[in-house]
Amino acid sequence: SAQIMEPIRMIQELKPVSVNTPVMNTQIFDFGQNFAGWVRLSIIGPRGSSVFLRYAEVIEHTQPNSMYQDGLVYIDNLRAAAQTDYYILRGDPSGEIYEPRFTVHGFRYVEILGAFVQPTLNNVTGVVVHSTAPQKGSFKTNNAILNQIQKNILWGQLSNLMSIPTDCPQRDERKGWAGDAALTIDEALFNFQLIPFYHNWAQNIRDSQAPNGGVPDTIPWSFGTRPGDPSWGTVYPTTIYTLYDHTGDKAFVSDHYPYIKMWVDYLTSAVTKTGLGNMYYNYGDWVPPSPNNATNSSLVSATSYALDVKHLAYLAQEIGLEQDYMKYSALYQKIQKDFHQTFYNPEKNGYAEGYQSSNIFALAIDAVPADLMANVTKSLLDNIALNDNHLTTGILSTRHLFDVLDKIGNHSLALTIATQTTYPSYGYMFNNPYENATTLWELWDTPFDDPGMDSRNHIMFGSIGAWFYRSIAGIKPNALKTIEISPSPVGPNSPVNEVTASYESLMGTVSVHWKKTNRNFKLDVILPHHSAGAMSPHLVIIPHHDTRYRIVSVNGEPIFDLLNSNVQQLKQVLSVAERDDGSIEMFVLSGEYEIVAYV
Repeated sequence: SAQIMEPIRMIQELKPVSVNTPVMNTQIFDFGQNFAGWVRLSIIGPRGSSVFLRYAEVIEHTQPNSMYQDGLVYIDNLRAAAQTDYYILRGDPSGEIYEPRFTVHGFRYVEILGAFVQPTLNNVTGVVVHSTAPQKGSFKTNNAILNQIQKNILWGQLSNLMSIPTDCPQRDERKGWAGDAALTIDEALFNFQLIPFYHNWAQNIRDSQAPNGGVPDTIPWSFGTRPGDPSWGTVYPTTIYTLYDHTGDKAFVSDHYPYIKMWVDYLTSAVTKTGLGNMYYNYGDWVPPSPNNATNSSLVSATSYALDVKHLAYLAQEIGLEQDYMKYSALYQKIQKDFHQTFYNPEKNGYAEGYQSSNIFALAIDAVPADLMANVTKSLLDNIALNDNHLTTGILSTRHLFDVLDKIGNHSLALTIATQTTYPSYGYMFNNPYENATTLWELWDTPFDDPGMDSRNHIMFGSIGAWFYRSIAGIKPNALKTIEISPSPVGPNSPVNEVTASYESLMGTVSVHWKKTNRNFKLDVILPHHSAGAMSPHLVIIPHHDTRYRIVSVNGEPIFDLLNSNVQQLKQVLSVAERDDGSIEMFVLSGEYEIVAYV
């Protein structure tokens, strides 16, 4: 299909932060940041002399299992990718500039060999290259760990935007892996202006779809199977569903709806032959942290299938296909029941092997019957406690872990897991004895693993970034019908008690700043004019405090006395009420608000 997005461009320049000469005539420049692009080199030398540039993510001596300790760049993890530039000088006495334009490298370090005159820091420039993606979101907390994870996500996402969303920018792969893209699209749309990019990607998926509805593992297909793993093929309905949530574009949904329906019908046909217990898979819950095992892979496929059906039913209703809505809603309910009957293990008080992941998946699709909810929840929480409040999840269950903990009322635990710095955790990637990650690793224990699987710049674990915006900051676009601001409640010893976030929606700026103290919860919000009309409301929810609120004020005016059930009218506030859980619900018009709830 024709390209409908902005091109790949040279976006930014970085100067190296240090240079080292580990062996004679060899210099290594460190840019202090892993990124995708190339190096611009200013050099002087006689005609016919040459210089060799080799790009890498880390240095040999940082590798715990490396047989080399010479301080040169580590290239084992590049597989067959050369990641090199070779330049023969023309001999200009005033110097010359070499800059490649027909390649891209993933690197933090560049090793320069053979220069006639050794270049200095001023002679070397890193050029950041990726698809045009202006940043439109920001997220910052009082917690340094979460802030660094956010920074690593931003750089990792940008490194993997090369006309298509890729898995990694450095080794001989750089493919449009569908699973990675499905996991990270929501995060990407919060952080960057990528709506045209993902419109183009949706068309790429349609172009790659088989006549039977199957979607391949990679798009355009170059590796993996056709049709792909259900948790990779889910990229099609996930892309359409997520784009709709950020844009409210029903015409776009209608255009792709018949094709995502084909995918769901293909999966239904496959399950009819095998049942959920033997549903096909290729990868399952990819790369849980060693030594933990992955859960039953058919259970994983069944989860993705269920979510695809759920999203299809929702989209059918949104575009007025009531019969399809009823059909696929009934199918979703059937899958929930079949999932429980197939995978529930009473000996584990949970699902399959009783792993974190298996119970997370069951809770994510609401497959747990009400009478077993307490047991399954306890099983999950006990497993997390047994692992000292660390995750044991692969890329797919990590995507759902934090949302599930929120759903069962354990947001503070989710924050504890997210801010861990010991293995396995996001924080361990930049708090370990070996290297300071500036993007996301491919594996939770990357420095110790097989060189063929130790990328330092993989975006697939970046799914947590969407949770930052939706749960911690509380920004929920809701297809721009009623934007919701509802930060999740934090406990008295929470690692997070202040958040500042913004998001440029198609309607305008959405801005949130909240801070919790012992005395109050203060929420400053900016909400844009609604596309449906000036009087269309937005929803704001103040999370419950450790004790009940007494007074709520808006822009300095007390409007709600909870103890006396007294509500004062304010023009921009359409309604205010206390919920059963102690939170405060408000419907407000567009505008700027300073809301303070006092305990």
